[in-house]
Amino acid sequence: MKNTSHAISGVDTKCNEVSGNASLTSRTILQKEVAEILNKQFKDAKIKQRNSHNWGSIGSKVERAALQCEGIITLRCEESLSEYFERVLPALRSLAESYRMDTSDEDGYALGTVREVENALISYFEAMKEC
Repeated sequence: MKNTSHAISGVDTKCNEVSGNASLTSRTILQKEVAEILNKQFKDAKIKQRNSHNWGSIGSKVERAALQCEGIITLRCEESLSEYFERVLPALRSLAESYRMDTSDEDGYALGTVREVENALISYFEAMKEC
C-alpha cells in the first residue's frame, strides 16, 4: 500500500502572512475546514484499503477522488475567497459529473467522496455569504 499521509496543502501559513487582516480570519477558517474535509476523506480511504477483503478496490477509488479534490480545493495565496469559490465549486461539480458517468465507480463511492467535499464547501460558502 502506498503512503497516504498528506501535508494538507490547503493550510498554507505563507498565504496568511500576505493576506490583509480583514480576510485573515476567513482564510484561516476556510483553510482549517479544507484540512478537516480532506483528512476525513483520506481516513475513510485508509480504513477501506485496510479492509479490502470487505471493500475490494473502493478504498483506492475513494483515495483517488480525495487526491483529485485536494488538487482542486487548495486555497491559492493570490486568490480572494470569492475567486476561490468561483474556481472551486464549478471544478468540483465537473469532477462529480465525471464520476457520475464513470462506469468503474458503479457503487458511487468516489462520487460520494467528491459530493461530500463539494457539499461541505457549498455550506461554508453559503454561511460566509450570510455574514
